[in-house]
Amino acid sequence: MSVIHDAELERLLDGLHARSDEQVAAMQRYQATWASDAYPPGEDEIKAFRSDKLVALDRDKAEFCYQLCRASDARRIVEAGTSYGVSTLYLARRGARQCP
Repeated sequence: MSVIHDAELERLLDGLHARSDEQVAAMQRYQATWASDAYPPGEDEIKAFRSDKLVALDRDKAEFCYQLCRASDARRIVEAGTSYGVSTLYLARRGARQCP
């Protein structure tokens, strides 16, 4: 059960979490292919592979951040995202002050 309680936002977050999960799985598969090789890929090859990978905060951690902000009655939140905006959506939901 989610802390968000907004069907439209939940659908969006489900899609973003799924996209992030796919990226994590792709990176794990990639690493597994060369982990035991005598000649692992070079730094440039690894950077090239990772260049389009964005890994979002997973659902449990995002909900935990949301709960921390609620518990502390945060009035101002600064978020520096580097991915799909998942944590921003959770924190913005906190800012909406709509309690479950």
